Amino acid sequence: MRASGGLYPALGRYFSTMKELADAGCMSPRRAQDCLRGIKQFTTQEKVAIARAIKLKELKTNVEAADLDKYKRKDM
Repeated sequence: MRASGGLYPALGRYFSTMKELADAGCMSPRRAQDCLRGIKQFTTQEKVAIARAIKLKELKTNVEAADLDKYKRKDM
């Protein structure tokens, strides 16, 4: 995804493809592309959905790291 040059450069950190961003925002890939280029604006509902997807990605990463520590054997 080429979000680094658009209006929302940080989205490229969380979504690797346009389809992944579109799925997170409940929109078509074409609409997501138009929003990133500045042709259209994200709706409030799309912004909320994308923010929730980002938060879930962060929580999943933190939970997986915590689970590894929890189940680590004492003799390792």
